[in-house]
Amino acid sequence: MAIVQNINSKESRILFRQHSVGRDSNNICVINKQQISRKHAVIFWDDEGWKLEDFSSSGTKLNTKTVNNGVQLLQIDDLIQFSDSQYDQWKVINLDEPRSFLKAIDER
Repeated sequence: MAIVQNINSKESRILFRQHSVGRDSNNICVINKQQISRKHAVIFWDDEGWKLEDFSSSGTKLNTKTVNNGVQLLQIDDLIQFSDSQYDQWKVINLDEPRSFLKAIDER
């Protein structure tokens, strides 16, 4: 499973096979800031590995370069930034392929 970690809060997130980021509540990762597009970006798995695709009007930074409506292959230690805020900067710490799993809702 791929994992990203917020640089400031140290919060870690396991990425879904299709992990959407944006201001809209239908996204897996919701960032409620004006400069974030409703559907800002998607991190997804394909045969080549994990990729970042930007859909926003303002772009998504990958390391120091802005991805504008494009797709980039991710690498370990890449920094992804969804807004101008350093708070929205995430470091790629694991790029294992996605796994399916079941989690019990009710422990008996």
